[in-house]
Amino acid sequence: MSRGHDGVIRAARRLLSDATEFTENERAERNVESAIDLLDALEEETPAAEADGEAAVVAPGEDR
Repeated sequence: MSRGHDGVIRAARRLLSDATEFTENERAERNVESAIDLLDALEEETPAAEADGEAAVVAPGEDR
């Protein structure tokens, strides 16, 4: 994973974690927690995909 993608994932996780502290809506909280889980999975999967020569995350305008 490129350093930029890694930083974006960490920042998004931090923002989502902060959001759970301020919501009183159970559905919104579950959605935020699910988004955090997806970020965790993306972070775990990306290095393996890049090791296989395929980028797991492609920025807009980039080719796979």
